[in-house]
Amino acid sequence: NILSTGLFFSIIVLFSVSFGVLLWEILTRGQKPYEGIENYRMKTYLKDGYRLQRPVYAPEHVYGSPFALLTS
Repeated sequence: NILSTGLFFSIIVLFSVSFGVLLWEILTRGQKPYEGIENYRMKTYLKDGYRLQRPVYAPEHVYGSPFALLTS
């Protein structure tokens, strides 16, 4: 059962984060997210509380909703 295993929730979180990163890339006009962080260090980086900063071109009301998972 997909709901009892938490897999469904994990899929939703994955798509939400992916969408947030896509918006971040658009609003930074193509910059690479997490520049300089190796893939094998990403989990530790995020667990330590590091997040993407608000792009210069992102209005505060736009940044608050789709980026909530990336900044909390």
